[in-house]
Amino acid sequence: MHFLVRVDFIAISLVQEDRHNVAVAEGAGAEKLQGRSFPLEEGLVGSALKLNRPLPANARCHSPMQVFGSDYQLTGYGSLLVVPLQREEGTALGALTVATKAPEVLSPARQEILRLIAAQVAVK
Repeated sequence: MHFLVRVDFIAISLVQEDRHNVAVAEGAGAEKLQGRSFPLEEGLVGSALKLNRPLPANARCHSPMQVFGSDYQLTGYGSLLVVPLQREEGTALGALTVATKAPEVLSPARQEILRLIAAQVAVK
């Protein structure tokens, strides 16, 4: 699958009260993830939603990572970015998670494009 670069994993999580639910997921392990719900206190997605900013700052993935929750880890990825889907007033309604097996693929310019795409998705 291609998304500005070849990505191996993509997911959209939506906030519902004190949890985030994985609405859509595609890639390795997605079938075990789609439809699952995780507390906002857990994982990189929960941290990105709470801080309302993309994580990790360098878009590097140190496998295995607790991206969604303590009982679900992503493994085998070198680049990862979780971008909050922000409403106009600044609150996050969800998150876009993108990962690639190759390291250092998500350059600062590509990260900015992903932030712009996430902003447009949040408006819809």
